[in-house]
Amino acid sequence: MTQFSVQTNEFLNTNKSIYEVVMLADRYGNLAGGTGGTSVDGFGRLRVGNPHTIFESSNRFQTANDKFSTSNTGTSSVTFVSTDGCINLTVGTASTDTIVRESKLVFPYQPGKSLLVLNTFTMASPKANLTQRVGYFGNDNGVYLEQENSTAYIVMRSLSTGASSSNNRIAQTSWNVDKFDGAGPSGKTLDLTNSQIFWSDFEWLGVGTVRTGFIIDGSLYIAHQFHHANRGQSTYMTTACLPVRYEIINTGVTDSNSTMKQICTSVISEGGYNQITITRSASNGITGKNLPSGGVKMPMVSIRLRNGRTDGIVIPSTITMYGFQNTPFKYYLMKDVTLTNASWSITDSESSAYYDTSATGVSGGTVLFEGIFSGQETVSPLDLTSQFNHSLQLSRDLGQANGNIFTVAIEGTTNNDDAIASLSWQEHTI
Repeated sequence: MTQFSVQTNEFLNTNKSIYEVVMLADRYGNLAGGTGGTSVDGFGRLRVGNPHTIFESSNRFQTANDKFSTSNTGTSSVTFVSTDGCINLTVGTASTDTIVRESKLVFPYQPGKSLLVLNTFTMASPKANLTQRVGYFGNDNGVYLEQENSTAYIVMRSLSTGASSSNNRIAQTSWNVDKFDGAGPSGKTLDLTNSQIFWSDFEWLGVGTVRTGFIIDGSLYIAHQFHHANRGQSTYMTTACLPVRYEIINTGVTDSNSTMKQICTSVISEGGYNQITITRSASNGITGKNLPSGGVKMPMVSIRLRNGRTDGIVIPSTITMYGFQNTPFKYYLMKDVTLTNASWSITDSESSAYYDTSATGVSGGTVLFEGIFSGQETVSPLDLTSQFNHSLQLSRDLGQANGNIFTVAIEGTTNNDDAIASLSWQEHTI
């Protein structure tokens, strides 16, 4: 019996459920390659229209709204191109030229839910001594697409194998679903100098499957998948809570300048998202804190990521404030500030955050939100998670030993006003 006859008979079986029909369509269609194909997520659930976006970046008016941290050396340059809505990452010919662009946040993976990552980009023409990477990865763990010289790879990076990370590099000729050479299930030939959408989804749980591929003409095609369950003796990488990252690196002298375009990124929890966290808090003493003269901000409570835990996920959640005098007070939520006389502490040994309540001054940074309250009146707690969701998540920069600072500051009306503030935050149990 021909394959076409088998397909026809199976589809004509009216006892098939819609799930079974989709599975058959994937099995025989050009999206095949893996359990259930790409119409299902990393846990075999049908993909339906309820994704929960954890992170997105685009570049309409500026470079991804300061969502990325950049490290570049030599004569390299990072240029926002407003007409293209993208960022040109350009290295010269010197062997020292490198650019790394990494999101300031890592993203929460929830066990039992598929995490889908989408990266769009255009790579420079391949050449000797040039390496380009894009994907969901950091220094120690992750998955990414790499082009080294003229060879494309899909790479699994893992720290779980020892004291230093290792890279399992799979060359394009060895991709186990579709080599994208025109002869695979998709019939497509990959050209990385054309703009591409690279996708990956994670069934982490420490030992699950990772699928990677490309979206072309509106269809998800699998290029290579890494299977781990029933194969190893430990986790395949330390964590699935990672940043997104773009790199272009000269490994030696090149014959011309090279430009990779960073376009857009999205990180999606498929099947929704639940806030499963531990709540911690810090506040000033009950007697309050004396404020400077009107017009001067006094830092009340600040938090930042703890040294060695900059891959932690910490989100400010609730603020409570009280003014001791019957006058107006103004409050500010600020990030990336510089504090005077700060003294950092932890609430307990398991916390991923430092807090400070002793700083005597604040400068620089960005005001995220501000408001006014009256002294000697009960002020309802300000629920930050309902208004800001993940946008207040504590961030860090490349190479930073600890995270950027988030501060609640208060400004009084007259000299010697007093106020108290309490800040609670949620820490994801990762």
